Amino acid sequence: MVRVSDIGELELLQWLYERLGNQPILQSLNLLTDVGDDAAVIKLSPTISLVVTTDALIEDVHFRCEWASAMDIGWKALAVNVSDLAAMFAEPIGAVVSIALPESTPVTWVQEFYDGILKFASTANIAIVGGDTVRSPRGIAITVTAFGNNPHVIPKRSNAQVGDMIVVTGTLGDSALGLRALSHGQMDALECNALRDVIQRHLQPQPRWREGLVARAMECCKCAIDISDGLVMDLDHIAQMSQVVIELWLDCIPISEAARKVAEQLRCSALETALYGGEDYELLMAIPEACVTHLCDEIHTRCGTQCTIIGRVLEGPAGIYGITPDGKRIRLHGGYEHFKAEPAQSAIPPLTMQ
Repeated sequence: MVRVSDIGELELLQWLYERLGNQPILQSLNLLTDVGDDAAVIKLSPTISLVVTTDALIEDVHFRCEWASAMDIGWKALAVNVSDLAAMFAEPIGAVVSIALPESTPVTWVQEFYDGILKFASTANIAIVGGDTVRSPRGIAITVTAFGNNPHVIPKRSNAQVGDMIVVTGTLGDSALGLRALSHGQMDALECNALRDVIQRHLQPQPRWREGLVARAMECCKCAIDISDGLVMDLDHIAQMSQVVIELWLDCIPISEAARKVAEQLRCSALETALYGGEDYELLMAIPEACVTHLCDEIHTRCGTQCTIIGRVLEGPAGIYGITPDGKRIRLHGGYEHFKAEPAQSAIPPLTMQ
């Protein structure tokens, strides 16, 4: 019997994409996205295109109660869904929250969990409009479905064009280093301010939905994704669906000073963590060269968010390549994949020359 651990998440998803893509009823829906994008988009009217996404968070896979407070978990459960809306340049509207709880769960934990959800909801102008609560035989399981609206151009993973520039918001690797620090066991030895910053990035991510709305208003970006599985793996989703080569300029990858300090103290590579670590929830876009500078400037002006041009889209067999400062070309692959790696300590593969 073949198990999901034998094939991994990506192969399982490929089977699901093919299976779900063959549904006859899809022909009658005004579906604007491909199966496999960050969210489904259904055009309902000239002014309403419903954007729907869902994510599950499982105890000891996506969070550990000994590391994260109930408020942190509630915040993150909604934030990761809004990040998917951001990747579709959608304005958040509402969400439903379902949670499975062991009978022994303290009521105060549940109250603080919803405090965290509502705290994030107030920052994203999104309403919690329903959900479900059920008993769990073991561990906490959370599922959030969020929806928004984008009646304009939908940025799809399959829309990257040769000549586009690759742009990312914010900095990369902070969240993964925060997770490493939490699992390190000797945090007293780490520099306090930098440690606090990267742990906060892991526990309470800040999805870039406002930046997505600015990009939507500019009407020049037609390809985007949020970074959840790691920069390289999420870029590879774009490369595979758009059938292009993506070059990354490794000396341009934005890494915070806090991440550099913590990486040095944990004796790991800040660059490799930025490439493969995951859970950054930054916005990653392929933008035509003619408007990339203007779009980056607009996002910085309106949102105060740094945007960095980190690569470009080229013609060729789908794949991701890193360009070192001395001009060497490195094949990049890997990132977080369910079923094939320990969720709390996913492996970061070394950079290998090709």
